[in-house]
Amino acid sequence: MRAYEQERGRDQGAGEAQDTMTRGRGDTGSVRQGDTGTRGQGDTKSNVKGGSSLVSRLSSLASPGFTLLEVLLAMAILAFIAAVIYGSFATASRSVEQAEAARDSTDLARTLLSRLTADITNAWCKAGVTGAHFYGKKEEPEVNGNKVRRDSLSLTTLTNWRRPGTKETDLWAVGYFFRERPDGSGRILMRKERRVLEVPAGQQPDDAEYELTDQVESLRLRYTSDGKTWLDDAGGATGCFRPRAAEITLMLAGGTVYQTLTDVKDVQIP
Repeated sequence: MRAYEQERGRDQGAGEAQDTMTRGRGDTGSVRQGDTGTRGQGDTKSNVKGGSSLVSRLSSLASPGFTLLEVLLAMAILAFIAAVIYGSFATASRSVEQAEAARDSTDLARTLLSRLTADITNAWCKAGVTGAHFYGKKEEPEVNGNKVRRDSLSLTTLTNWRRPGTKETDLWAVGYFFRERPDGSGRILMRKERRVLEVPAGQQPDDAEYELTDQVESLRLRYTSDGKTWLDDAGGATGCFRPRAAEITLMLAGGTVYQTLTDVKDVQIP
């Protein structure tokens, strides 16, 4: 009996010892595995975050900018574009100025030709009428070694506008001629007007002279009485000659030439 109890006690002690060893191994393995797993995961996450922030900092520091060559190239392209735009505006401005100059020249020529045409078309003279005349004279002064036609014309014409309160008639004396500038820099086309033909004895004619323009380089006048023969000189200061038609050729300072042909009216005044 005693031997049986001793054997049983030995078996219980051995079982308890085995349980203790098994429990110890389980706890140790659990603790080690848990600690190691948690620590490994935390360290791994920490390393990933740290590496990501470092890459971000490096990327921001290494972000590409503009080099000096790129800035200079951009400035050169901008300067080229600005030059092209400025050239376009300058060309357009010159075109506008040339168009305006051509328009002004045409307007001036039209005005002069209209006035000359009106006076010649309405030219009138009659023998025995005091002061009535028609005199076209060829004048060809030398300019810079070249002869230039700058003709003169004096006539009586029915284009006068009568001033109120005067004894004026539609007939008056008109003249066109060139006068040299005081400084000798060129010639000016002048116009002379005399509203009263009969001048009392002892008095000077009441002639009014004024400038028309200094833009006329040449004025050529030709006359015909039969439509075939053209004359550079016609009539006289005292004679009564009236052509059948007249040719007017006008050249302005820019070199543009304008020409017109006008007939002289056959007007009868009692």
